[in-house]
This record gives sequence, structure tokens and C-alpha cells, in this order.
Amino acid sequence: MTSKIIDFDTEITADSVEWCPYSITNDIFVCGMYGLLKAEGEQTRHGKIYLYRFKDNETARLQSLNTSGSLDLKWFPYLTENNVGWLAEAGADGCVSLFSFDSSDCSLALKSKTPSLSINEGKLPLGLSIAWNNYVIQKNDSLAVSLQNGSISIMNFTNTEGLELERNWKAHDYEAWITEFDKHNPEILYSGADDCCLKGWDLRTDCKQSIFKKRFDVGVTSIQSHPSLENYFATGGYDETCRIWDRRSMKSPLTEFKTGEGIWRIKFHPNPKLSNLILLACCRNGAQIWDLNNLPPTNENSELSAKRICHYKLHESLTYGVDWNMSEVYDENILERNVFTFASCSFYDKTLHVWKYDKSNQN
Repeated sequence: MTSKIIDFDTEITADSVEWCPYSITNDIFVCGMYGLLKAEGEQTRHGKIYLYRFKDNETARLQSLNTSGSLDLKWFPYLTENNVGWLAEAGADGCVSLFSFDSSDCSLALKSKTPSLSINEGKLPLGLSIAWNNYVIQKNDSLAVSLQNGSISIMNFTNTEGLELERNWKAHDYEAWITEFDKHNPEILYSGADDCCLKGWDLRTDCKQSIFKKRFDVGVTSIQSHPSLENYFATGGYDETCRIWDRRSMKSPLTEFKTGEGIWRIKFHPNPKLSNLILLACCRNGAQIWDLNNLPPTNENSELSAKRICHYKLHESLTYGVDWNMSEVYDENILERNVFTFASCSFYDKTLHVWKYDKSNQN
């Protein structure tokens, strides 16, 4: 059973939720917003980032930051020197904004804004999604940002200099909605777009050719590499289908299942003990958790199946962002835990929800 703990008016259309991964501040999460201001016949993009704390079943907004419009947010996977964290934003101004996170007082401060392209012919394309490359292997830190014009940019990161554009290439014919590094092989990058294609890229090459290409009937909007199971990743799109892939054999997915709506974000459970669980933001069909039986397959004849175990339906608009509560993720007794909490946001009704799922009560 699911139930809402609290909801917030985000004031601007909300599209992303990311829970802080750092163990000393894992009661913190952010929500990103992107909207249009209309004045005198013109539209201006704008947005905000809200920083929240969820503790003892209560949620408080700690900080509000004005931005050009936030289309995706991603935390740097680990704390750097002096317990400083980092948050990257794919912005409506075509820049990647980098915010430092002071873990002592839980505050964000803008560090730098880096254009996504080196040649600016008029306005930069919107940044649509962002991904860090160092989830498992912590070296040669960089990030990827996918852009409205179908291209992808790679930026290198140092915690002293910020971000520096390394390269950009035309990956897709239309909006590149999503990009994601292979968490266990950071030289491999995945991307999906409105040209109905899922592609893989080897960053050791010039990326003039993808290493694989899968074409669908509709756009690909979400990808996540599995955080604890090497070689596996999931994709979703406007065809209301989540597909689980083994990148070593891309002829067909291991399994696929229908969610009843387009899938905007995918989040595998970060704890290896619950590597079979996948959380989805399903636009007009709320947030859903699915149990993937037999992942990873024990042998070539094993059949992977999926069963929905949780469906949160209280959003009244497009559910674009969702995440696991990271303060619960690494609970030593997580297999005995019955109640899980989440944050999710929806777009046109401008709301953020914190809610819970009680697996012991299926009424």
C-alpha cells in the first residue's frame, strides 16, 4: 500500500528529483523546476532548485536557488576534499551549472556555468539530461550532457577548476532526451532520443559511429545502467515499455513489460541486496516499482520476468522525477524492512510528493 506523507507546491513546473548519495547527508534531496514566463508576447525560460531535508518523517525546505531552468540534476557520486559534494544541472540556457555542496551546513552554491558547445551560433540548445561517469570507478571524472539539437557533450571535471568541455558530437537527428554512462565501464555511453533510436558509444573512439543502434517506433526517453550488476541496463520510452538489456548481446532485450504510460526516469535500487527492484517515473501513470525475477539470469535458459509490486497514483499530472530515499538504501536490515519512502514530482500541477510504500500491507 502507498500513502502520501506530505506535498509541496513547487510554484514552477517540476521535472526532476535526486536524493543525496552521501552517507553523512543522506536525508537531503533536491527538486528541479523548468518553466516559461510570458510577458509582452515573449517567453522567457526560468527555473529553480529546491533543497529539502526529510528526517523523522518530516520534510523541510532548506534552500531555494534561481536558475535558467533545470531539466535534469545529478549528484557527484562521492564527497571530495573537505567533505565537499557537487551537484550538476542540465540547464535551459544550454549550460551545465555546477554547484558545490557544503555537507557541514547542507547548502548549495553556484561554482561555474559551462556552455555545452564551443561554437555558439545564436542560442545554445537546451540541456536535457546529465550523467556522471564515476559511479563505480572513481577516476578521470567527467560528465555527459545530452542536448536539444541531438548532440552529446563530454565535460571533464576537477574540484579546483570545475568543468571543461572536451568534445561534442551529433549523436541523434532529434532531441537527445537521455544519456547515461555504463556504471561499470565508463568508456561506454548510452543515449536515447526523439529519433526513436537507442545508441551505444565507445568514448575511446571519435564517436563518428555508434557501437550499437536499436530503432523503435517512438522516442527513447530514459536509460539507467544497473549500479550493482555489470553489463545490465534498462530503457524506457513513449511506447510505455521498460526493457532490460545485456549490453553483451543487444539483439533483443532480456525482458520487457508495459507500464501503461511513457517512462521518463528509471532508478534501479542502489543496494545489491535489492538489485531486482526498479523504480519508474511513468508520466500520467504515477510512480511504479517492479520486481525483476532472475536478474541476473543464472544461465542462458533462465527467463527474466517482471511484476509490479507498487503503484503510487496520487500525482495529478506528468510524473517526471522520482527517487529512492538514500537514508534507507544501505540499511543493514533492508531485507527485513517493510516501509520505504520516496520523493517524486509532477509537471503541470507543480507538485512534489514525499510518500511511503508498505510492502506488508497490500490492501
